[in-house]
Amino acid sequence: MAYDSMVDAYKAFLLSDDLIDWVPWLKAVQDDNLAQFLLQFEEDDNPLNGIIDPIEIIIAHKATTIFKYFLEHTNYDHYYNQLDYSLLMLLAVFEAEEYIEWVEQHWQFDDDARFSFFDYVIQSKDARTAEQWFLKLSVTEAALPDLLKLSMVNPVVYRRLIKKNRYFKLLSLEDVQFHLITQYPSLLDTLEHLIDMRPLLERGAFNHVVSFHDEEEFKTTLDFLLKRGWHLNDTDAYGIPLIHAALRHAAHAHYIDILLERGASIHEKTAHGYPSAHQLLLRDATFTLEVSHLVDLSETDVLGLQLRDYDVMDQKSSFSYPDILLMLQAVYNLDAQALEELDEDEFYDLASYHDVLLFTPYLTVIECATAELKEALVEAMQDFDFDFYDAYNLKHVFQTRFNHDAENTLQINLDIADIDPYLDTLIAFAKQTQAPLVISSEGYEINQTAQLFLTVDPSGKVTKKATIHSHMLDIYFIHRYYGIPLEGIEYVPMSHENKRFLH
Repeated sequence: MAYDSMVDAYKAFLLSDDLIDWVPWLKAVQDDNLAQFLLQFEEDDNPLNGIIDPIEIIIAHKATTIFKYFLEHTNYDHYYNQLDYSLLMLLAVFEAEEYIEWVEQHWQFDDDARFSFFDYVIQSKDARTAEQWFLKLSVTEAALPDLLKLSMVNPVVYRRLIKKNRYFKLLSLEDVQFHLITQYPSLLDTLEHLIDMRPLLERGAFNHVVSFHDEEEFKTTLDFLLKRGWHLNDTDAYGIPLIHAALRHAAHAHYIDILLERGASIHEKTAHGYPSAHQLLLRDATFTLEVSHLVDLSETDVLGLQLRDYDVMDQKSSFSYPDILLMLQAVYNLDAQALEELDEDEFYDLASYHDVLLFTPYLTVIECATAELKEALVEAMQDFDFDFYDAYNLKHVFQTRFNHDAENTLQINLDIADIDPYLDTLIAFAKQTQAPLVISSEGYEINQTAQLFLTVDPSGKVTKKATIHSHMLDIYFIHRYYGIPLEGIEYVPMSHENKRFLH
């Protein structure tokens, strides 16, 4: 995370005398006058409530006496400000680290709060200071591997840490090795003492290595792993040969030539009989053309289907469910039964493993027929256990891309997939007002992928629909895990530049 500009602006705001117009007790904090502060401060009447907590201003001005009072009378164990800074990180931001020993005695911070502190220190302080804090401020034993991984963003700090036996022994952990090999190849020399890297074959490390844009990093890491037990004709945990993974994930087409020079066979098939050409399903025309002299594009799978047949399926707006399953099986190298057994998290993790981008809505809005009905809906939803807001900010942020009438629209802090428990109230509201409600995710003009709709009409009927512009895997995902019926899904695939049309 890049902190500089954001932190500078934040610090300047809290240290500005202009705050005196809103904060009557600011002068008392600046003077560290506890008696005057207590006279002026009313916790329930904080003019910056919801934006700035008093503790932030107190730390910014290093009002030690007032800070000690808060130590005794408040609890900031799990405090994060509006920028998601933990209290420990705030102490680092305002260079008030001398307070850390005090807060450790009064408040119990979890590892996440400590990690935000370390993340800031690693990226903002010199290596020696960062190392000292790594040794002074502890985390739980279980969190040490993650702390070591965090340090890799600053190689000097990382190299200092692994001189300590406590951290050096963590290099034998697969998770630490995976993180270093796939993200920090410049640190490979620190794993020279390790002999066997074969377990990483099944963790998908190769997908990341072959994705390195720097060719020297790719070749150096590849040779490092080959010397430690890797074989290029092995398969990963999903029965996919490494050369197939390279066809799917390689940053450059000529990496395939490098792998063949080192002994990979282009003729290997997956555990379910898919030829190497089928791994180009998710690649564009340019990459396909660049490897076409190596791959037989006309080769068929066990169903007699060529790569071009899957291209045709992917571009038909009149999709069929059998075609979707065929596409899924080819992409994931799984049979239909195995696919059906996946829960939503497993399906999503598998998509990430295979570099498939799935539609995940990040906004949910409810649009009413009029502004008056919106205000009435706010009253009806008072007992709901999620937050909701006017949509004016969304209109400001997205401008012409926000395709709702902000006057009539609420943003709700809830995934549209989780709306079902609240439907009874919304149905009752629609019936009572004899006006429809339209609940939706953000549109294509914002995400370039898809949009989900849930309409409650005045009769109480609920209709679920979706429009998908991406790929057939999203149809399956939205149908299976968001409960959108297939007949309610409109598939309008948008052809991107360089989209392959072998047919």
